[in-house]
Amino acid sequence: MKPRPWTAVMILSVVVAVGCSGDGPQGPRAGELSVWLQSPSNGDRAIMFDLTGPAQAISASSQALSAMVDTIAADSVRIAIFAPRGASIAPGEVARIRVENVCAVTRYHAGIVEVAGSDYSLKPPSGYGLSVRAADPGC
Repeated sequence: MKPRPWTAVMILSVVVAVGCSGDGPQGPRAGELSVWLQSPSNGDRAIMFDLTGPAQAISASSQALSAMVDTIAADSVRIAIFAPRGASIAPGEVARIRVENVCAVTRYHAGIVEVAGSDYSLKPPSGYGLSVRAADPGC
């Protein structure tokens, strides 16, 4: 029996469909990373930290907080987050970073520089920590 041409086309179609099913490696995915604060206090009014990694844009995590950003090197910025009068910075997400590839979260590091208490007096940064996390754990 002679093979029919449409059989080869069907087999090729199945191979292409399986190969393009989306289960393989993907390219960079732009999006946001979050900077999370671990703090022994709930009454802090300001926090300053350094962030390394290629960021496109940086903002405070909520509209209640303000952020100031200063470039200190090619892939390094210093960020200050402020709470308004009568408010404080609680442990949890404090900043968002717009990046070219959210799956490259391990390239980003944040470290505390200074912390200010409710009266803006400086506090020792010991006991404080920061982590950079991807919102999408599917990377």
